[in-house]
Amino acid sequence: STVVLPAIDNSNIANSPSAGVSVCNYCVYADGNTKTYYNSTDGKIIAAITDETANASSLGETEICFKVDGSVPSVIDNLGNTQPFLQRVWTINPTAGSTATITLYFTAAELAALQAAANSGAYQFSGLGSLGITKYANGGTAFTPNYTPPASAGGVVVPAVFSSFGAGYQAQFQVSNFSTFYMHPLLFPFGALPVELVSFTGWNAGAVNQLQWITVTELNSQKFVVEKRIEGGSFTYLSELPAAGNSNQLLTYELSDANPVVGNNYYRLKIIDIDGSFSYSNIINIPVGDVVKNGFNRVYPNPTGGNLNVEINSTASYNTKVSVYDVLGSVVYKQSKSLIKGVNFVQFDFSSFAKGAYIINFTDNTGKSHTTKFVKD
Repeated sequence: STVVLPAIDNSNIANSPSAGVSVCNYCVYADGNTKTYYNSTDGKIIAAITDETANASSLGETEICFKVDGSVPSVIDNLGNTQPFLQRVWTINPTAGSTATITLYFTAAELAALQAAANSGAYQFSGLGSLGITKYANGGTAFTPNYTPPASAGGVVVPAVFSSFGAGYQAQFQVSNFSTFYMHPLLFPFGALPVELVSFTGWNAGAVNQLQWITVTELNSQKFVVEKRIEGGSFTYLSELPAAGNSNQLLTYELSDANPVVGNNYYRLKIIDIDGSFSYSNIINIPVGDVVKNGFNRVYPNPTGGNLNVEINSTASYNTKVSVYDVLGSVVYKQSKSLIKGVNFVQFDFSSFAKGAYIINFTDNTGKSHTTKFVKD
């Protein structure tokens, strides 16, 4: 048989072959922990899933189905208002559960149709910040909303960040189980996001990765937490900046990552409101091609049962000693290592160590000492 793969189209969003027909045919492009789904007939994009666990394959052969109705559906909420919801509906069915970041794509025409349907009633809205996503576990549930989160009849409103994507739009959120997802306007003021994010971008500036985000409005926003992930890992805390609280003008925030790694550096914003509620931004990647700074890249698994993988960034070739200290500052291990320019992968067997926290150290060719922590369990 001859298999002809469609050209990948990241500029256009896939559509159903006919109104109301569920489509489950797709091509999957895997890049690290991220799987991107494209329509098998025309290569247009459907959705993306980023596995947030250490196991990139834990989602298994995940199936994504979607359908687009011929017109905007609507239901009556528990206050008697007519609530429309987006024509496009997604169902995600993995072979195994996992915490993941989901990105769903929808067209400008679909958003315009939803807005037109909503603007004649109580659910009228004018921006992406008034949209929400309700998920129904196990899929197949009809949309039965409640005007305040969480939705009724088993549906749960998930915090999501909406932004532009090419000529259309995208919604991004994190879940730990999978479902059928409906997109809909939220009734003011219960569903308003604390921040309307214009953009979240970044670039490499030599020894640092520079991050920048711009907001156009902020409502009761408390702070922005920047989280980072490298290949094979999960998102972890990097740094944070205080938010404006309340603003109706363009505000620009900037923050630097002083420890970029060679390869892919993924970032996202956790946007936290003063009441503790939060949502996530889109995920950006800043790839770094060459070592510009000495230091530890990462140590894993951490905690470790014995075998510890250590990645060391080196700007030159030189000989050094790798030392390990216990919590009392005593040297419990020392070994000479020859480093090459680039990323050095070294494995140690610490299975004989007692349980507890340790410091691992090396000195670079300039005489600067570098340390990081690991735990033996």
